[in-house]
Amino acid sequence: MADDAKKTVEGEVLEVVALERSLIEMTDKAMSNPQFRQFLEAQRETQAKIAAFWKHIEGLMIENNVKRIPADGAGEWGSIVITERTDFETTDELPRGYKKLVPDRTKIANHFKLGGKPPKGATPVMKKFLTKNLKLGNKDD
Repeated sequence: MADDAKKTVEGEVLEVVALERSLIEMTDKAMSNPQFRQFLEAQRETQAKIAAFWKHIEGLMIENNVKRIPADGAGEWGSIVITERTDFETTDELPRGYKKLVPDRTKIANHFKLGGKPPKGATPVMKKFLTKNLKLGNKDD
C-alpha cells in the first residue's frame, strides 16, 4: 500500500515539475520579446507612480479634512472617500479571551461598542484610509 501511495505522490510531483518547467519556458520566450520586456517595465513604473499618487492624495485629503471627492457623490470617474475606522493598539495586559494567535479585533471592538470603553490592554486608535470607487472601464460603459 505504501508503494502505491509513493507512486501516486511521485506522479503528482512529476506533473507539478512539468508545469513549472512549462511556465519557465513561457517566461523565457516572452522575455526574449523586447516589446514585452518594455511593457513589463512600463507596467512596474506606472503601478509605482499610481500607488505614490494615491498615497499623496490620501495625505492631502486627511491633512485638509476633505472627506469625499467629488463632494456631491459619484462623478464621471467615480469617487474617493476618506473612511475612518476605530482600531486598537494592544499590550500584553489584554485578557486571554480577546486573543487568538493575534488580538481578536472584532471581539475587542464589540466590547468597546457595548461598554463604551476597551478592555484592559487595548487602546482605541482612529485610523483613516482612502476608499476608491473608480470607473476605469471605457467611457462608453
